[in-house]
Parts: sequence; C-alpha cells; structure tokens
Amino acid sequence: MLDWLTERRDKHELREQRLETVEWAILGWVFIGVVADIVLVMRDKHAYCKVVSGKRKACFFDEVPSRQTQNFNVVGSLGG
Repeated sequence: MLDWLTERRDKHELREQRLETVEWAILGWVFIGVVADIVLVMRDKHAYCKVVSGKRKACFFDEVPSRQTQNFNVVGSLGG
C-alpha cells in the first residue's frame, strides 16, 4: 500500500512539473510576440514619418496609412 501511495505522489509531482514547463513556455511565447509587435509598430511608425526642413516631424499612429488603402489607391489609379 505504501508503494502505491509513493507511486501516486511521484506521478502527481511529474504532472505538476510538466504543467509548469508548459506554463513557462506559453509565457515565453507571449513575451516574444509582444516584443515582436512593438518592434513592428515602431518600424511602421518611423517609416511614415514626414521630414520637414531636414528634421523629422513627430509622428502619430493616425498618420500611418493602412496597407489596404495604399493597395486600393494604386489599383484605382491604374484603372482611371
């Protein structure tokens, strides 16, 4: 009986370790995704900054045209 209880406890401990490993892996992927999103947003933000008198003007997110709008304008201008 004591061996069975020990075995059950060991199985439970292994399960807890696996779950903790999965939790850390998920947290890592979320962190990497957030950092990647921040990098992409900052890159796009700076790509559309206007230059006035040799100095870069402050950029706001509402100034960034959407890629969908850009593609539509290009296609629309070809047809007209």
